[in-house]
Amino acid sequence: MILSKGGILISQGCDNVVELTIYDEDGSPVDLTGCEPRFRIADKRLSSRYVEVIGKETPLIGTFVVDGEPTEGRLRLDLLPADKITLPSNNEEGEDSALQANNIYSITIKDLDGKLTKVVQGDCYTEVEL
Repeated sequence: MILSKGGILISQGCDNVVELTIYDEDGSPVDLTGCEPRFRIADKRLSSRYVEVIGKETPLIGTFVVDGEPTEGRLRLDLLPADKITLPSNNEEGEDSALQANNIYSITIKDLDGKLTKVVQGDCYTEVEL
């Protein structure tokens, strides 16, 4: 699998849906049969402060699942207002700021053998309610 980089925007208090397809080196979708996707948002300065969404087993935080046929390599992350996700605080001065960019995210895939592979990482911009 190829490690991709790209930024995403998470708006707190809104419906957030992130859909993506994972491809191999040849450009073919990765077969995700039996795999467990994991989505993590962490503070850039203190990576031990993070929120992680694993499959459907993360109550009150969100869902991150294989979307459609596993052979098509598609993933879907849903973070809804009812989910009690608290993103890592990243506003050093305590200023009121609608858009904060000091978080990072990563997506890893746990395969049937238990091996974890990071497939996507990048900046996570959080838009907070003021």
